[in-house]
Amino acid sequence: MKQVTVIAASDGKNMVLAKKFETQLKELGAQVKLVDLVSLDLPLYTSKATQKGADLLAPLKDELSAQAFVFVGPEFNGGIPPALTNFFSWASTSSKDWRQHFNAKKAALATHSGGEGALFLAALRLQLGYIGLTVVGRQLSVNDRKEIDPKSVADICHQLLS
Repeated sequence: MKQVTVIAASDGKNMVLAKKFETQLKELGAQVKLVDLVSLDLPLYTSKATQKGADLLAPLKDELSAQAFVFVGPEFNGGIPPALTNFFSWASTSSKDWRQHFNAKKAALATHSGGEGALFLAALRLQLGYIGLTVVGRQLSVNDRKEIDPKSVADICHQLLS
């Protein structure tokens, strides 16, 4: 059984979208954990904060050891939302070989944004590739004018688990 972590970078409609992925992945037999970055409420990453030596992501050890990830979030000022950027900053200090969390694993991308979310998806795809994740080709973009298509969610989940 494949372990998948769904990471929601905002609440509201993106959390609804994240839960659709969680449900579909479970139906396909995956073991799924959902991480709500808003509720996690990580402090702002700074070099000064890192010097305190606190491993804020220690409680997420199981979630970070997943074999695959789904990242769900809105486009924020033409890019990645701060909660997700902050999460990656903390992850990069979580161990000496922090890339072990991501290297050679698969990821899928989804967004519920006011527009199409294309800039978020492009920026996140680039960043995830940099940290070693293999991003599946298909991604999902929904908004108030374009509803969640369950067939698209299922297809992305199949690609992620294959």
